[in-house]
Parts: sequence; structure tokens; C-alpha cells
Amino acid sequence: MTRSQPSIGIDIGSRASKCVAVDPHDGTIIARVIVPRIATSDSIDRDAIVRMTSILRRRNVWTGRVVLGAPPAIATSSMLELPPRSSGAPIDRLVEVELARLMRCEIGSIEAVSWEIPVGGKATHSCAMMAVACQKEKAVAIADWFDACGFPIEAIEPACIAITRIATREQTASAFVTVDLGATSGRVCVVSGGIVMLERELGELGMADRLGCAAAPLGVTPEALWARVRACESVPRPITRIAGEQARQFISRLASDVVEAVKESIGYVRMKGGTAKPQSIVLVGWGSDTAGLAPEIQAEIELPVTVAGTAAGGGAMALAYGLSLRASEEATQ
Repeated sequence: MTRSQPSIGIDIGSRASKCVAVDPHDGTIIARVIVPRIATSDSIDRDAIVRMTSILRRRNVWTGRVVLGAPPAIATSSMLELPPRSSGAPIDRLVEVELARLMRCEIGSIEAVSWEIPVGGKATHSCAMMAVACQKEKAVAIADWFDACGFPIEAIEPACIAITRIATREQTASAFVTVDLGATSGRVCVVSGGIVMLERELGELGMADRLGCAAAPLGVTPEALWARVRACESVPRPITRIAGEQARQFISRLASDVVEAVKESIGYVRMKGGTAKPQSIVLVGWGSDTAGLAPEIQAEIELPVTVAGTAAGGGAMALAYGLSLRASEEATQ
């Protein structure tokens, strides 16, 4: 059998790593792989990479283009307020110093990228910047482990960029907010004209902790509550009336917290002088596939709400899918 040479996007999740392989020319999906983590962690080690790549080989996936989502354990992002570039201030250096401080790293030990946030023509005495950074030594170690397994890393990309890519591909709105409902934390990004204006990490949107806190007073396990939530919209409904009500309460509280996080994020961008007029909300991550969640959010915020990554198997695969499309995006530029 001929070995395919796709572009692979790899999302290292805390509970599972997700891989999507696509044709680098037209973005056609070739393979989807979910590899459960043996232990919950935001980082990754050599054994996990060996296990993941061996599963990819069994799916006949071989590649020279791997794009890895920057693992949360070695990456960060922040909106910074700096002097305008016209002032002659060393903006790139100031970004590196500030992000190194946030990551508690030595200056020079991180790789930082930043871009200016549009302020809608307003005259300001400062420059709003969105910046992301990754710890170089740890990133190189992860890349070396993948390379040793025959899967060389072409790029390590910030999650916000990959999520913006897939959200832009799947909808017509040029301004939107993405909400990543991961297992251990959530992430909200405000996007306008393809530019990420803000990324916030919100632990209170992490699905695992939410399920644990909601399940304890009910005397059930988080897994049992999640099963009720998933069955809530089934017809016929395979759960009791009480169980259905518990599931609906969980969904309603999650929707309200998502709406609050979205409004706070939009307000923060506007306070900093950015132009934020979102036309839609895009959900990704494990919790995005929660039955009835998108309509509940839409009813509260009165904006269209969609789930990204459906072509790749649902919102949980959206980040990996967005990473995999980097090659096809570059081919069209």
C-alpha cells in the first residue's frame, strides 16, 4: 500500500492527544486519531509521543509536515500595552521581557511573536499588542522526540492561530469569538479580520472540574453526569425526568458562564481601544459537543453559535484540524 504524505496537526490535550492528517494541497481529511493519555497532563513526554506515532503508522500515516499545537505547559499569551512603534522603543525586546516575566523564565529562553491590534483609527499614546511565547528548550526537546520517531516537526503553532484558521474556513463572518471548552481549562479568543485581538485562558470553563463540582452534590460520578448530558437531547430520551433536569441545569449554567466570558472578553478589547464587533460565536474543544449548548448560548447572546471541526469529527478535533490545514493555507498564498 502506498504511504500517504499528508500534513498532520497534533493537539496535545490533557486527557487525549488528537491528530488530523489532511492532503496538503486541498485539505481533504485522510485520517483522524484520538490517543487517550495514560495520565492527565498539559505536557507530554517521550513515551506518549512513541505511542502516538506508532498508532499513526498503523493508520498508514507517514509525513514530512507535522504542525504541533504549542502545549499549554510551555506556552503563554498576553495582550500588552506598549509604547507606539513610532516612538523608537524596542518593541520586540519589551515583548520578550514581559512574556519572560509572566512565564518566570530567563530572558532569551523563550521564542516570542507579537502583532499589533487594530484600534479603529483612534489616536493613542500607546500600542496594544497581542503576544504569544514558547519556552525554547522544552519545545526543542519535544521536537527531537517526534523527530526520533520519524515525524519531524515543521512548526509549533499557538492554539489561537490554528483555531482562528479553522473558524475562518468554516464560516463567512470576519469578526467572531472562539470559545475552547477543554478538559482542564477554557480559552476565549476575540478575532477581527483574521487577527487575534485577545486570548484569555479561563480555568472555570474546564469541563472536567465543572462535571466534578456538579456531580458531587447529586451523588453521581462525573462520568455518569456527562452521560446524562449527552443523552439529554436524544429522542427518545434514554434517561429519567430527574436525570434530564440535572443535565439541563448543567448545560444552562455552562452556557451562562460562556456568555459572561465572551462579553467580558469583548469589553476588555474595547477598553484597550480595539475594535471588537463579533458577528458569531464559534465553539471548539471537548465541551463544544455538549447537547443543546450552542442553542442555549445563542438564545442568551443573540448571535449565531456554531461548532467548528465537524468535518473532522466534532469540536474536540477542531484544533488538530486547524493545525493540519497550515500547509494547504501556505500553498494558496
